[in-house]
Amino acid sequence: MKIYIDNQILEFQNNRENVAEILIAIEDTINKTSDTIKSMDIDGEEIFSGYDNYLLDHINQIEEVKINLISYQELVNDTLDTALEYLENAPDLVGKLADDFYKQPDDTSWATLADLLGGLDWIINMNQAVKAEEKLEEVAKKQTGWAEYSDIVSEFDDVIGDFEEAILTKDTVMIADVLSYEIKTRYADMAKQLKPSLD
Repeated sequence: MKIYIDNQILEFQNNRENVAEILIAIEDTINKTSDTIKSMDIDGEEIFSGYDNYLLDHINQIEEVKINLISYQELVNDTLDTALEYLENAPDLVGKLADDFYKQPDDTSWATLADLLGGLDWIINMNQAVKAEEKLEEVAKKQTGWAEYSDIVSEFDDVIGDFEEAILTKDTVMIADVLSYEIKTRYADMAKQLKPSLD
């Protein structure tokens, strides 16, 4: 198997015992750059996470792996761009969804709520991932509004428990209240914080 990374080619035998060694070699090479991994192109299929499991599951047939790198600044910008795009569109959708739950939610309302929870989960996980990676956090802290944005995201910890309970008990009024007064307003505030840094 050939691994193409940062103008280098690493070669390894295709066996499971080498996967840890492969991952260490990739990490060592990346650490010598000012970049981080964006994705792996493994025999033409682009993989964005779970690299170790993918390599273990497909080790016998992998011929080549191209490591796609991205600078920390580009990664922060891409992530915040995606977050801003979502947050600018979400308040109207959240408001409409809250109205549905104040009235009588149907199957579509519940499916939309599930999508919303997926988006909220992504925002929370993204914030935690940035804080967990020293180089990422260093870059993010230089962005105008990042600290305020991150603080607002952290406030969701207080909301999630009540929200989950309301969903489990199908308390539609409580769900609508959380959507209207907790999520919609925070999403608008978060977008306000991110916008200046990305203009």
